[in-house]
Amino acid sequence: MLDALARMALRGRAAIAVVAAILLPVCAWVSRDVFTVLKPGGFRDPDAESTRVDAAVRSFGGSADLVVLHRATAGTIDDIENLTALIAVSAAAAGDPGVERVVGFPSTGAPFLLSKDKTTALTLLTLRGTDPEKRVHAERVKALLSGDDDERARLQASFGGYIELFAAIPETVESDLRRAEALALPLTAVLLLLLFRSVVSAALPLVIGGAAIVLTFAILRLLSLFTEITVFAASLASILGLGLAIDYALFVVARFREERARGRGDTRAVLIALRTAGRAVVFSGATVAVSLLGLLVFPHGVLRSVALGGVAVTAATVVLALTLLPALLSLLAPHLERGRLPFGWSTSDDDHPGAWAHVTRLVARAPAAVAVIVGGALVITAVPFARFEASVADERTLPDDAMARVVKGVIDRDFFPHQTTPVDVVVTFAGDARVPAHLTTLRALSQALAKHPAVARVDGPWSFVAGRSDDEALRLLTSADAATSELISLFMRGPRARLSLTGVARADDPRMLSLVRELRAAPLPPGAVAMAIGGQSAWVLDVRGDLFARAPWMVAFIAVVMFIVLFALFSSVVLPLKALLMNALSLSASFGVIVFVFQDGRFADVLGFTPSGVSEAVVPVLMLAIVFGLSMDYEVLLLSRMKEEWEASGDNARAVEQGVWRTGRLITAAALVFLVVVLCFATSRLLLVKTLTIGMAVAVFLDATLVRALLVPATMHLLGRYNWWAPAWWTTRRRRTDR
Repeated sequence: MLDALARMALRGRAAIAVVAAILLPVCAWVSRDVFTVLKPGGFRDPDAESTRVDAAVRSFGGSADLVVLHRATAGTIDDIENLTALIAVSAAAAGDPGVERVVGFPSTGAPFLLSKDKTTALTLLTLRGTDPEKRVHAERVKALLSGDDDERARLQASFGGYIELFAAIPETVESDLRRAEALALPLTAVLLLLLFRSVVSAALPLVIGGAAIVLTFAILRLLSLFTEITVFAASLASILGLGLAIDYALFVVARFREERARGRGDTRAVLIALRTAGRAVVFSGATVAVSLLGLLVFPHGVLRSVALGGVAVTAATVVLALTLLPALLSLLAPHLERGRLPFGWSTSDDDHPGAWAHVTRLVARAPAAVAVIVGGALVITAVPFARFEASVADERTLPDDAMARVVKGVIDRDFFPHQTTPVDVVVTFAGDARVPAHLTTLRALSQALAKHPAVARVDGPWSFVAGRSDDEALRLLTSADAATSELISLFMRGPRARLSLTGVARADDPRMLSLVRELRAAPLPPGAVAMAIGGQSAWVLDVRGDLFARAPWMVAFIAVVMFIVLFALFSSVVLPLKALLMNALSLSASFGVIVFVFQDGRFADVLGFTPSGVSEAVVPVLMLAIVFGLSMDYEVLLLSRMKEEWEASGDNARAVEQGVWRTGRLITAAALVFLVVVLCFATSRLLLVKTLTIGMAVAVFLDATLVRALLVPATMHLLGRYNWWAPAWWTTRRRRTDR
């Protein structure tokens, strides 16, 4: 099939180049507004208890989409001039058609909406519509509250909350991607120039990489028409598209030049390059796609969108490498060595084995010692992963100077701490929640919860009748006015009632997680038919539960499919099993590094992040899906060359030596190029992206050095002829097929 594809590309090389020249600008135009449609979230399971409670809280109007801090430029908020100004701007916000509810200090008198020094007031706005519609409403309201008239001049406004986070993440991702691409392309160009020593040869992988970036965003834009695609999928798809495209082009161009150096004609060289390196590209793309498809076992939008976007981009990259690249090779073959440099580092080891041959021979002398030392080092490096503490992305993923993060810090410092991340308790009764019996139950539950050591404050219906006698409080809560009261309706609606528990610590603190577990295990209050627990602490627990429960299924899926693919490629039972083990070791070691650096807070000043003592829950899963496939990239290339030598000579030691010798520089070059790309994306100001890219860089580095250069050849020498063992029925079938 690859021969037929190569001949088609050669015959239609001019047409392919013209189509690409037309199609790529069209793709760029299609993707021009891609970041306006991508979502910042996707970390929730739609069926999780915390998600259902979040929806219930929103139906109460108790969730603040936009949080506004009004700081008095002179005096305190309760000064008559400042209070009058606050009443006026709150009324202006309430009059906007996109605002559903405004809860602030003037209308409630709630002390927790006033800072400790009384210079700042907190106003909570609930907006109408979908998230993109709320974003539009928020921009209009922000402009309304930030005018320069006398009232607004008295109150300096700053904005935070969910919708500000919703706006900040895509904007940060977009600017980070542009910066990363601006860094990656010139640095990669220099590196490729040193590797190929020819301007034209070095330009080909860059052309394929640039085309992959354009196709990536066009694919994401089209996918967004049919399903939810998150901004994090854009980051990862960009890394995959650029990194894989350059790697695949590097493999094919290097093999093409190798065949030309052996005296093959241009047409013959293209055919051989696609039959060998192209085959490795196809199987590498298949392994990357299979790894990414494993993410579909999770219900979280961020993981599913990475899977869909990543598979589409990987497929498009493989197509580029097998069509546009051979067409360009054929067209530019007479000029391929133009712009020749007198210095550089060749990707071919044919004539000068160099260091790789010496390394292979050293490994062959003591394979058992090498396997024990390198394997032991990787296991030790993985040990910190045992302390992995999973959490979810919040304002801490943003840069320190992002307004949403700054506002959250001000609220925790100057107001009642942690009140923006409460634990929500939603109790459903058999009838109207406002009947006296049910209200009495709510009061008893509030009083009991207020005594819990992890609870700093309980807000609920009884919060607004504090200090009154029981009879008067019940009369107020059950009266007709109570049904329409703005404040009480935040906590009671029909048969449901809500209690909001402000904790003593951050949402992912063990004390808060323990509180959620206790509440979920507690018996139902008298008269209640259901009680559900939500909030960010519950969300953290639900994400942890989903990931720990579904990750084994993902691993099993990837392992089984990968085994089948590699078995079909190498006709060996042992090699696929060993490849899976090698990848597991390098991945586990990179997981340990992530915990050691980001969770423990080491090198924070150098890498530019603020330690939080927790790790992003989705990072190991995403790394497993992406890096496992990428590692197979090098595995397939190395073992394919070993298999060529094994089939030619039947000598395992020679196959191992020749395989490492002939692919050592190419794998090192490919890994170096990919590391440059990944580390450019590691300059991201989003902690999630920074953590993931550093983890990917560590995994690729370990895989291309310790694993491929030392551990794989050591185990290949130890296993000898058993490397190539397959059941007799399969061997017989292959012989018949080959005939």
